[in-house]
Amino acid sequence: MSTESSLVSLIASHPILLQKIQKAGITDEHFPEGPWRNAYRWILKMKREHAAVPSAEMIENRYKVELHTTASRSLPILISQLQEQKKFYDFTEAIDEAARHAGGAAGLDDAMGKLQQEMNRLSLVNGANKGVVDAFSPEVQQRMQRDYMARRRGEAKGIPTGLRRFDSIIGGLHKRRMIVVMARSGVGKSFIDLLFITEAVLSGHKCILFPLEMTLEETAYRLFTIFSNRLWGEDQALKNLDLTMGRVTPRKVVKLMGILEDRFAGQLHIADIASMADPYTVERVEAEIAAHQPDLGWDDYIQLMKGPAGRDKVEDHSTVKVLSNGIKSIAQRHNCAMGVSAQVNREALKKAVFLPRIENISGGDAIGCDADQVISLNRRDQEHIFYAVVKNRHGPELGRTRVKFGVNTGAIRETEEQPSDEDDT
Repeated sequence: MSTESSLVSLIASHPILLQKIQKAGITDEHFPEGPWRNAYRWILKMKREHAAVPSAEMIENRYKVELHTTASRSLPILISQLQEQKKFYDFTEAIDEAARHAGGAAGLDDAMGKLQQEMNRLSLVNGANKGVVDAFSPEVQQRMQRDYMARRRGEAKGIPTGLRRFDSIIGGLHKRRMIVVMARSGVGKSFIDLLFITEAVLSGHKCILFPLEMTLEETAYRLFTIFSNRLWGEDQALKNLDLTMGRVTPRKVVKLMGILEDRFAGQLHIADIASMADPYTVERVEAEIAAHQPDLGWDDYIQLMKGPAGRDKVEDHSTVKVLSNGIKSIAQRHNCAMGVSAQVNREALKKAVFLPRIENISGGDAIGCDADQVISLNRRDQEHIFYAVVKNRHGPELGRTRVKFGVNTGAIRETEEQPSDEDDT
């Protein structure tokens, strides 16, 4: 006995249940092509035109089918099965349509984008992953009460960054949000990115890093410096220049790698970009995030990602918008914090803006619009770096803060200087 035959049999024996079935959204489209779809369609027509449901005998004679006894208590499960069955049909049809739309490898990226949109729509069908809720319902009230009590107990903190003022006021990096570190070339964006990754790992979080402008070895050496600083102190840290020049004894390097393996195995995955033939796309980033399910993912940096087919130039505003929207969507769909690095635009360089704001992000304002937090960086000397939070969708912005900056030793700590909120140009 199929689900369709059971539902039609139930309607014939209990016509009053048809209203509940229609209220659940069951239409003839939920039935596959064949006699049961035609029977259900006829039942709806007779109910609409004559305010009556045909008898079991009339249905059997008209469509040459056999009805059977079905208990009314089976209605909820029958509705659920029919809804999921329809969802599966739509799922397979979406895949077939995407394959037809692609027409070949050249159109694959665009077809995958359309497929993702359809998958998002299907994820909301039948109440799955419900995105809109009653703000005044008991369920939402209980959820808000739990969140508020967690905040009172100090348990609502996010992933620590190592920037003391940022962590104490903003609460670190939070899941389902997109964070942007913005600066001109050579200021230290990659160092800050790796600092955030290190602090996340040290605090027990799982991370994935996409170092799009560095090899695996270059990334590892920088991480070795920061990790050794945190584990052994600045004086005992493995200096980055010594590592890259081969001046650290193999014994020290092996010792550090052993400690990191023992304490943090499985907490940090790094994309080995140099070994790959093709650049990273948003789809590939999402696939890696889905596979490893990290708390924090970081893309260093967004302008080096590959855009959709036919829109590979990162200077193009539409390409940047697609990339930015993709990263933000990954954070929300996979319940993780997603960070990216971004360059400043020519206008900021021309006007010598010291700590650029979101309108100074290279590639247009798409990144700034998607970002939940934008951290602006600059420095005046080799020892200090300045940062400010120039956008914070969920709280206050932070004015200029000076930090001791030692890329060679992994040192980064805020100085005693009072932070300034002045716009320094």
